[in-house]
Amino acid sequence: LGSFICEKKGTSAGPKVMLAGHLDEVGFMVKSVTKEGFVKFLALGGWWGHVVLGQRLIIKTRKGDVHGVVGSKPPHELLDEDRKKVLEIKQMYIDVGATSDWDVRKKLDIRPGDPILPDSAFTQMANPNLLLAKAWDNRIGCALAADTAKRLQGQSHPNTLYAVATVQEEVG
Repeated sequence: LGSFICEKKGTSAGPKVMLAGHLDEVGFMVKSVTKEGFVKFLALGGWWGHVVLGQRLIIKTRKGDVHGVVGSKPPHELLDEDRKKVLEIKQMYIDVGATSDWDVRKKLDIRPGDPILPDSAFTQMANPNLLLAKAWDNRIGCALAADTAKRLQGQSHPNTLYAVATVQEEVG
């Protein structure tokens, strides 16, 4: 499924130790394009509807990156009881600044199945010891597993070590 496994044999068959970090991230995928030029999308992994609205996203196309923002039906067009509910992703769209489905399909070359990711740049926060970026758990977990295996290079140890970068964590 895409996991990457490194094995470092020890002096005995066991115990076996696995250090695992996951390298898959939550994201989205293009589902369709409306005639007005909005991109409908599906969630890949665990997203809460109330954190998706207003997100800046990047659609990865064959022609390059297309930037957009998640929108939905405006609040003034919703019934009072609907304004109190969390919007589902199927009620949202990505506005890429197009005016028709032709613009999206032909000019931007956005197609169903294209991957979409959050536009989240690495940033140093006001406290210079604190950093902001997406997928820290992914990156740090994989880096620690790889670094531990590297440090054991040329070392004798009793265990069989598996340094693993796993996939499918975000989907269950």
